[in-house]
Amino acid sequence: MSGEERAPGWYADPWGTQGERYYDGTAWARTTRRPGGLDDAPDRQTAPAQALAATGGEVGAGQAAGASGRAQVPVVPPGWHPDPWGTAALRWWDGTRWTGHVSGVVTVPSPTSEREASRWARLAMLWAGPALGLYAISSAFQAIWIAEHWEEISNDGGRIPDGASTFASTMGQLAFLALGAAAVMFLMWFYRSAAFAAASGLPARRRKGLAVASFVIPVVNLWWPYQSTCDLLPQGHPARRKVLRWWLLCLGSAVAGLAIVGSAFVDDTVLAATTAVTVGLALFAAVAARDMIVSVVAAHGELLVPTRI
Repeated sequence: MSGEERAPGWYADPWGTQGERYYDGTAWARTTRRPGGLDDAPDRQTAPAQALAATGGEVGAGQAAGASGRAQVPVVPPGWHPDPWGTAALRWWDGTRWTGHVSGVVTVPSPTSEREASRWARLAMLWAGPALGLYAISSAFQAIWIAEHWEEISNDGGRIPDGASTFASTMGQLAFLALGAAAVMFLMWFYRSAAFAAASGLPARRRKGLAVASFVIPVVNLWWPYQSTCDLLPQGHPARRKVLRWWLLCLGSAVAGLAIVGSAFVDDTVLAATTAVTVGLALFAAVAARDMIVSVVAAHGELLVPTRI
C-alpha cells in the first residue's frame, strides 16, 4: 500500500499510548481503545452544544438507551461547528462524531517555530552548565569568608560587613546573568513546545502559561515543571525517562548548591567535595537538558509524519 492513503480504521496509536487510535481517512481522531477491541468506529462523541440548543436536544429514533445501559445520544445533523479541540475555526460534525475535516484558520503552531527555539535553547545549555558551576565556586569562596567572620556577622545582627571577596562576588554576578539569559532561551522553547503539544492533542495537566511560570513559583517548582515537561511527550514515550533524569540532576545540583554554605562551617575538605559535586551535577544537568530538548522536538516531528503506509 506504499504511496496510498491510509484507509479509515483502528491503528497503533502514533501518539504513544498503549492502545489503538482511530484514523477517519483524513486525520487521527481523539478516540482510543484497547488493542484488539471490537469497536468498528469510535464511540459517539459529545454533540455540538449550539446544535443541541437549536434542536432542543431531542433524541432521535433508535437512539434511546438500550440494554447496555448507554446514555441517550442526541441526534444532531451533520454540519460545521466551532472546533471543540481548538486547533481550527470550524470542524465537521458528521452526525455521530467529530471528523478530521476542518475549516478556517488552523492554529496549530508551526514546527519550524519550535525547532528554531530549540536550537537557541540547546545553545544556551552550552554555557548554562559552566555558568552554574562558576556560580557554585564563587559561592564557596564567599562561604569561606562568611564562616571565618561568622562571629562578627552574628554580633552585628546578621549583616555581612564589607570585606568579602570582591572577585568572587563579581564572578558570581556574571554567572547569574549568564544563567538568566539561558533560562529565558530555555523557557521560550518550552512555551512554544507546550503550545505545539497542546495543539497536537497531547493532554496536559496545566496551560502553557502556567507551566512556564511554574519554574519560578516557590514550592510547586519542585515538581510542576517536571510534570509539565513530561506533558510535552505522548503518554508512555521512552523520552520521558530523559525528562526524569534531567529533573533529578537539576534538583540534585540545587540541593548541593544550598549545602555549600553549611559545608564551609565544617572544614575545607567537605566544602571542596560539596562544591565539586555541585559543579558536576550542574554540567550533567545541562547535557541532560540538551538531550531532552532534542528528544521532545523529535517526538513532535513524529506527530507530523504523513499518514501513509
